[in-house]
Amino acid sequence: MNSILILTIVLYIALTHLIAQYIGSKRSIGYGRSILWSILFSPIIGLIITLSSKPVDTK
Repeated sequence: MNSILILTIVLYIALTHLIAQYIGSKRSIGYGRSILWSILFSPIIGLIITLSSKPVDTK
């Protein structure tokens, strides 16, 4: 039972990290803050918060 819990937590953190890395680096919220929101709430709520921030201008 403990190994399933540990595996679930590791997968949760990995999913959060991938979402934050891909989307957060292209937004004004940034990579670090998107990881913070994703870990604090959930990857889905972190995704919503990250997507609601303004995109970075590439000019």
